[in-house]
Amino acid sequence: MPAMGALPKEIERHLQEIRELCAHNGVTKLVLLDESAPRFGGEVPDFVVEFEPDPDPLARGRRYHEVWKGLLDIVGGDLNLVVESTIENPWRQRTLEAAHYDIYAIT
Repeated sequence: MPAMGALPKEIERHLQEIRELCAHNGVTKLVLLDESAPRFGGEVPDFVVEFEPDPDPLARGRRYHEVWKGLLDIVGGDLNLVVESTIENPWRQRTLEAAHYDIYAIT
């Protein structure tokens, strides 16, 4: 796999704002997939997200929507937002792990 370059300028320019969005919505991990990663659909940026556990499905849905809408407002255009824990294919999971930019993570 080719070495990944720098974070895209439109993301780098709004990095602090994106990180604040994540902190406010219980995100534990947000990554932007590199062009070499498998696409989730179309020619739009693919983000993979993971949230703090919450037993309330409505709360999970609201957090997902807030992050998706917030990223749309910040980055502009359209984007794919995939919850990491929903990716069941082990090949896809390994490939995604190798081809991404770390945007936000709680350790």
